[in-house]
Amino acid sequence: MENDKTIESFEVIVDQYTPLLHNMIKRLRIYKNQEEFIHVGKIALWKAYHSFDADKGTFSSLAFSYVRGEMLMLLRKEARFAEKHTVTGEERELDMIDPHSLEPGGEEASIEPYISMLSDREKTWVKAYVIHGYSIREIAAMHGVSSTTVKTWRRNALHKLRERLPKML
Repeated sequence: MENDKTIESFEVIVDQYTPLLHNMIKRLRIYKNQEEFIHVGKIALWKAYHSFDADKGTFSSLAFSYVRGEMLMLLRKEARFAEKHTVTGEERELDMIDPHSLEPGGEEASIEPYISMLSDREKTWVKAYVIHGYSIREIAAMHGVSSTTVKTWRRNALHKLRERLPKML
């Protein structure tokens, strides 16, 4: 019976503090996944409800802190996920060349029209990286140059490809 009272009184707390949840979403400028943040806010209220001690302060200040903290943690988690799983401009450029459409053994010949305007070094980077899958360090070791030099080849090649490829397509 004690458990039923706890759940019943918690439902009252949720009803009272629902405006706090919506207000916090507005304060934190959350515009995506609002239902998920409401859910996280209710979990935060549950945690505050069970850790409340009247000697230490009011429930409203504790609820505010818990709700804000949990929502901020979820925002940070989503930001880290998006940062790790977002395709960069360089990756998009390299994805334009479909490896499945290339003929086996004729990869270099099939991309030649796209890289004809590149310098020999830039072509070296494209072929080694795109066709053979070598890393920057591996390309640098093969050609006896520094990784910074290979990164310069990459930067220049991508710059030229970005300018020319939209015109070719």
